[in-house]
Amino acid sequence: MFSETFLISVNAGENDWLQFAYQLAHETGHLMAQSWQRHQKPGHHSWLEEAVCGAYTIYGLRELSKNQAAQGPAHDYLTTVEQEYSQDTVVDAAWYGTNEKHLAASTTLIDIIKPLSRLIADEFPDGKFILDNMALIGMPPILEVAEYLQQWEKKCAGDSSVPAFLLSRLAITDR
Repeated sequence: MFSETFLISVNAGENDWLQFAYQLAHETGHLMAQSWQRHQKPGHHSWLEEAVCGAYTIYGLRELSKNQAAQGPAHDYLTTVEQEYSQDTVVDAAWYGTNEKHLAASTTLIDIIKPLSRLIADEFPDGKFILDNMALIGMPPILEVAEYLQQWEKKCAGDSSVPAFLLSRLAITDR
């Protein structure tokens, strides 16, 4: 399937295996969307992919915390991560308007994006966003974020999708 070899570097700090699971989930999001096809190209809107990859982290930790052997430490770590990703932030059109320039300039999962990741994970608790993320494969660069989301939405299956949700929730329109 892949004709190239990819190296994913994962650094684990004081939480060791939980930090590893956190980072591996995030990097898996990039891998599953074949992000190297779009990386550092104008019209990539990396903040969108970073938000979805952040949702992978939350989803992965939620699934891990269901495991009987990992319930205590994983649940505690998940609670900490969910609080960090929430920051008591309301993610809506006003949030987008305030942060639009910072989002457009971001190339990594910055603190501003984390509440959006949490929102995606909460809105799609069954993990459907993973299929939407894979719909990014082959996405061409498009400079306008509204058009990018609309084209991404066309590639998603089902009645609801991450791009449709974001267009609506953030009131992103063509300008």
